[in-house]
Amino acid sequence: MVRGCQNNFLPRSIEGIQNVEVFHRIYEILGMGWVYAATSLPVIGAIADFLYGIWADWRLFLTGRPDLATIVRERSSRLACKTQSRCRLMDEDD
Repeated sequence: MVRGCQNNFLPRSIEGIQNVEVFHRIYEILGMGWVYAATSLPVIGAIADFLYGIWADWRLFLTGRPDLATIVRERSSRLACKTQSRCRLMDEDD
């Protein structure tokens, strides 16, 4: 099961895989394995993993988004604020 995901529709066979292999397996599950079939070949798979590694490292910057640490920090702050307001005891003036 994917961490943090409550849906159990993904087979256990995809646990522990990474990079382009994730896409290859998911497309196979969806019946569209031909889309990433070439990545099963050793040379093409190695090149695809290398290029994906570069993209994964730079995608947020290249698309004008903040880095992952900033995204997580901002999301945690928003969630903490929502939780605090839901659980806040009301003053007599409220």
